[in-house]
Amino acid sequence: LDTIARVIEDPGAIEACLQLKARELEETVLTESRRLREVNNLLRQLKGESAMKYTVRIKELPDVIGASMRTILPGYDTFFDIVPKMGDEMRRQGAVCREPAYCFTIYHDGEYKEQDIDVEVCEAVVKVCPDSEMVRYKTIPGVAQAACVLHKGSYSALREAYAFLYRWIGDNGYRPAGPSRDSYIDGIWNKDSEEDWLTEIQ
Repeated sequence: LDTIARVIEDPGAIEACLQLKARELEETVLTESRRLREVNNLLRQLKGESAMKYTVRIKELPDVIGASMRTILPGYDTFFDIVPKMGDEMRRQGAVCREPAYCFTIYHDGEYKEQDIDVEVCEAVVKVCPDSEMVRYKTIPGVAQAACVLHKGSYSALREAYAFLYRWIGDNGYRPAGPSRDSYIDGIWNKDSEEDWLTEIQ
């Protein structure tokens, strides 16, 4: 009624009123489309038990000062060969890891690969140290919106979690805008059983 009254008083206002209404309807369509995708995604999850063990959270990843080692992994089975060497080099450089610990790997290939994997292993530290040929220090930029899932168990099963997460991203109207990360919460260094390893895919 307010809009009708405005148009009666000023017939020239009808175009502005219709443009405003069009914007309101566009926002409603976007909101309802997002809700529909969420409902359909839940329906798909209910049909597959494996998908139900993952819950996606959208969160911000902050900037961190990090020790960084970029290398090509021949395969995932060699990962535990290179990480201890990085730790030895960081100790030699006098690096002090941040508390709470934040260790993660950035994957730069843009797609899942089994061999010759372009990785950047990162460890958050309290301050920058002099670079070496193996380990460099830099501010690793944050991410405004990261879709994240927690995966419990062996790294060999991470592919299932990645498949779920990328499907969820597409189903919910998002798109990947940068490389993925694995953030290591629990692992071989503090858990005896692979079943207790905890990794966050970001």
